[in-house]
Amino acid sequence: MEFVATIEGHKYLFTSLNKNSFLISGNNTEYILYKSRQWKCADEITFQLLEAFGEVIDERMAVKS
Repeated sequence: MEFVATIEGHKYLFTSLNKNSFLISGNNTEYILYKSRQWKCADEITFQLLEAFGEVIDERMAVKS
């Protein structure tokens, strides 16, 4: 699954790596988010950005189901 979303005024490309992880690419940035019980990031990002990424992914996954 792949989709684009705008968060905090920036466009990000979300690419599913597997059912519990996503590569998120933006302007000169890349993050990997993974989910155990909640979304976590392999890189240091703000809690607000992590929370926003997680909400977008959860919403898209719910629509897909």
